[in-house]
Amino acid sequence: MDKIKEKKKRAWWRSRAALAGYAALGVAILAYATLSLSSPGYGVSRATVVMGDVAKGRLEVRVHGNGVLKPLSEQWLVARVSGHVEHIEARAGSAVSEGDLIVRLSNPLLLQAADQLRNEIAAQVAERRALSERLRSDMLDREVAQLRTVRDLEGARFQLERETALVNSDLGRLISEIDYNRTKLNVSQLDKTVKLERDRIASFRSQVSAELAAQDAEIDRLRRQLQRAEEDIASLEVRAPIAGIVQESPLQPGQQVEIGQSMARIIDPAALYAELQIPELQARDLALGLAARVDTRNGIAAGKVVRIDPAVTNGTVKVDVHFDAPAPKGSRPDLSVEGGIDIQSIDSTLLVRRPVMARPGQSAYVYRMLDDDRAERVKVRFGPGSSTQIGIQQGLKAGDRIITSDTSTWGDPELITLKD
Repeated sequence: MDKIKEKKKRAWWRSRAALAGYAALGVAILAYATLSLSSPGYGVSRATVVMGDVAKGRLEVRVHGNGVLKPLSEQWLVARVSGHVEHIEARAGSAVSEGDLIVRLSNPLLLQAADQLRNEIAAQVAERRALSERLRSDMLDREVAQLRTVRDLEGARFQLERETALVNSDLGRLISEIDYNRTKLNVSQLDKTVKLERDRIASFRSQVSAELAAQDAEIDRLRRQLQRAEEDIASLEVRAPIAGIVQESPLQPGQQVEIGQSMARIIDPAALYAELQIPELQARDLALGLAARVDTRNGIAAGKVVRIDPAVTNGTVKVDVHFDAPAPKGSRPDLSVEGGIDIQSIDSTLLVRRPVMARPGQSAYVYRMLDDDRAERVKVRFGPGSSTQIGIQQGLKAGDRIITSDTSTWGDPELITLKD
C-alpha cells in the first residue's frame, strides 16, 4: 500500500515518457543544427554579382562629377537707347574683333533732338556775343564819365590852389570869401564823385562777369546735353567691346529695342573654365586650391578648384575649376565634360572596389566570400574613399573577396550561395 502511494507522488516531468520526449527534442535540435550548417543558404545568380578583392596599396581619394565648360570672359551688350533694329552685322557664332559693328539701330527722334540742341547753342552763343558787346559799350560810357569827372576835379583843384595863393598874399582882397569857399566845396564834391564813379565801375565789372558767366553756364549745359545726345546717336551702332565669339544674338531686323534690353553676348573662347556638379555626399572634403583634372573629350586639362558653391542644388554642389593652361583644342563653351578632384592620397592602406552602399567613415554589411560558391554577411567599417575605391578600417583583411554590387533586395540573409 505504501509503494502505491509513493508512485503517485512522483512528478510528471520525471516520468519515463517525459524523459523520452526530452531525448527526442534534443535529437531534433541536433538534426536541425546539422541541417542548417550544411544548408546551401539564399541562392543568388552568379551572373548578377560583381566582386572586389581587398588589397593593400595606395588609395587616391578623388571625387568625380559631370559639368560644362564656361567662358571666363563674357559680356552682354545691352541697349543704351531705344530704337528699331536696322541691320544685324554679326549673328551667333560670328567671330568679332574689338570695335566691330554688331547691330545698327535707328531712332530719328535722337537725330532731331541733337539738331535742336545745336540750334539752341548757336543762338545762345550769338546772344552771349551781343550781351558782351552791349556790356562793353556800357563800360566804356562809364569810364568816359569817370574821366570827365577826374578832369573837372583836377581843374577845380588848380583853381583852388590859385585862390588859396591869392588869399594868403597881399592881393587877398581881389577874391571874395564866398567864391573861395564855393571853390573849396566844388573840389570836395568832385573828389567824392570820382570815388563813387570808381565804385560804380568796379560794381559794373562784377555785374558784367556775372551775366557773362550765367550765359556761359547755359551754353555749357546745352553743350553737355548735345554731347549726351551725340553719345546716344553713337550708341545706335552697337560695337563689340572685346574680341571673341558672338554667343547669343536674339534680335531680328525691324524689332523694337528698349533701353536695357539684351542684344548680344560675346565670349572669349580661348579663356574657359569647368563648372562641375559634385554629389553632395562627396563634397564634404572639398577645399579651394585642390588639384583637378577635367576630361573635355578633346583631351585632359589640369587645373585647380577656385570656387565652391555654398549651397546644394538638386543634390549636387557646383565647383569651378580654372585650368593651369589653355583648354585643349576643340573646347568650347557649354561643352559637356567630366572632372575629378584629388582630395588626398593615402599610402599603404586596405582598399577595395567601392560597394554600392558603402559610405566613407560609416559602417555597413557586405558579403565576404567563404569559397567559390558561398558568402557570409559581415559588418565592415569604411574609411576615406573615392568614386571607385574605398578604404577599409575594420572587418576585412588583405586577400578577402567581397560582393560589391547592390545586395539590398536579398533580405539580409546571413549566408548566400552563388548559382550558375
